[in-house]
Amino acid sequence: MNFKLLKGRVFFSTFLCIGFLHSSFPQNQDFDSLFKEFKSGNYSQVASQSKLIIQNSSKNLDLRFLVLYISSESKLEDMDKTLESVYQNTDKRPTHLTNAMYLILERSLVANSVAIGEKWGYRFRQEAEASTRYAEGLYFYASLLYQNQKEKDAHFISNLALKQNPNASLKDRISLLQSSIQKNSPNKR
Repeated sequence: MNFKLLKGRVFFSTFLCIGFLHSSFPQNQDFDSLFKEFKSGNYSQVASQSKLIIQNSSKNLDLRFLVLYISSESKLEDMDKTLESVYQNTDKRPTHLTNAMYLILERSLVANSVAIGEKWGYRFRQEAEASTRYAEGLYFYASLLYQNQKEKDAHFISNLALKQNPNASLKDRISLLQSSIQKNSPNKR
């Protein structure tokens, strides 16, 4: 498995996710200015400002700020705490929340953060089935499990990802992962 290629994809998928959020919603001065800072590469400023907005918001939090925060924060543990706080205070699982879960799962894979990745991978699997990124999120989750020698679980999750009818590129990556799993654990499944 070549997880170094994944690092380049992290920025690209993050940028696409935020770009979609920016174009899909009514304009908001705070969000627009932070998004502009994000595009300029001022990630630490975006992370601190969006975190303040999240912390100071009541139940009416604009979850686009959460996605901006997860996309710009460099400390995975801080992302986890903030996302956990919002997750616990949100009754429904809207698209922005599942996008944030997807992004932290992706970042957990790159950082090989087992505890955080498994927690959000499990939740993503349970609650994000309506997400357009569901199959890829499952692939990230399966890859993290495989990296951490949980081949049986990785195989199960990768099969779930294949059942989502992924595009050809993702299907190839899942098949490659399953081939690696079979090579390294022929008797464990």
